[in-house]
Amino acid sequence: MKKGIVYAAVLLTLVMALSGCSYLKNRYYDFRDITDLEVGATFAKPKNGSKYLVPHALGAYVEATQFMQLGALGFNNMDTVGGTAGLDLRSSWAGKESRTRYGFGPWQKYVINQEGWLDDYKAESFEKHGIDLCYRDNVMQGIWRRTPYLRGRNYWEYIGGEFAISEPFLSHFGIKIRAGFDPCQVMDFILGWTTLDIYGDDLEDRGEK
Repeated sequence: MKKGIVYAAVLLTLVMALSGCSYLKNRYYDFRDITDLEVGATFAKPKNGSKYLVPHALGAYVEATQFMQLGALGFNNMDTVGGTAGLDLRSSWAGKESRTRYGFGPWQKYVINQEGWLDDYKAESFEKHGIDLCYRDNVMQGIWRRTPYLRGRNYWEYIGGEFAISEPFLSHFGIKIRAGFDPCQVMDFILGWTTLDIYGDDLEDRGEK
C-alpha cells in the first residue's frame, strides 16, 4: 500500500512537471541536475582501405570537483559507425561526438565536438547565465589551466568518472561509460520545494516557459 502511494506520487509529479506546471517542472530539472549517466559506442570501420592507427576509445578519467582531475581519455564516433546517449544532468542528449580530455590536479585540457540528434533542453538560455550544459552542438575547448568549468559555474562540484576501451586490431569496436553526481545540487533540489532557488536556475526566474 505504501509503495503504491509513493509510486502514484512520483507518477503524478512527473505528469504535472511535463504538462506545463512551472513549479514542478523546476523541481524536475533540479532533480535531474544531481546525476549524470552516459554510454557511447564506436565501430571504427576503415574508409577507402585506410587504417586507424589510434584506438577510437581508450583511457580513464576521474574528477572530484573542478579542482581535482586525474587521467587521460580519448573517444571518437564522429566519423565512424556508432553514437552516444545519456541523461547528462538536466539535459537528455544523443548524437555523435569526439572527445579528448586529460588532467592532473586542478589543471585540465579538453576538446569536445558534438553533433546532436536529440537535446531536450534550451542550451542558449543557459549559456547566458554561465550555466553551460555538458553537451552542446558545437566545439568546447578548455586550455591547460585551472578550473575551466567544463560544466559551467553551477556544476563545479561534480564528482564522477569516465572509462573508454576498444579492440584496436580487428573489429575496432569501442565503448565509453561515464557516471557521476553533483552533491551540492541535492541541496538545491531540497530547498527548491520551498521556492528558495540557491543556484538561480529556475526557468521562470529567467523568463522561460
